[in-house]
Amino acid sequence: MVRELVFEVKWNEAIDRAIKRAPTEALNRMAEHTVAGAKRRSPWKTGNNRKQIWWDTPRGGVRRIFTTSGYGGLLETGTGIFGPLKKRIVPKTAKALSWIGAGGKRVFFKSVKGRPATPYIRPALQDVIGRARSILKDLVK
Repeated sequence: MVRELVFEVKWNEAIDRAIKRAPTEALNRMAEHTVAGAKRRSPWKTGNNRKQIWWDTPRGGVRRIFTTSGYGGLLETGTGIFGPLKKRIVPKTAKALSWIGAGGKRVFFKSVKGRPATPYIRPALQDVIGRARSILKDLVK
């Protein structure tokens, strides 16, 4: 005896909206996870850069992760001999570089090596890419 098994799925507007919304929500969640990871990894001498890491949607399917600290890119890539130019930092208009040192006294240098990179956004993004499947599964639940 042959039995017929029939499944019926009733399609409704809520399912349709959820399917259309899923890619946008997935990108938003991935951006949120990336920002959280970048904030955890950011160097925090003052904590200013960590407070200034954000994401936005400049257009369509793009999510942009950025910092408004003014120096976040230098932390990510390094400066001086450690940065993209691979040159010591020298003064452009004065005879020496000058700033208030750790002891509270003014220090002078003709040149400095710079600062090694401390990547924090790229590793956070790589971590999220590795977890993309689980993030998407959480959305489908």
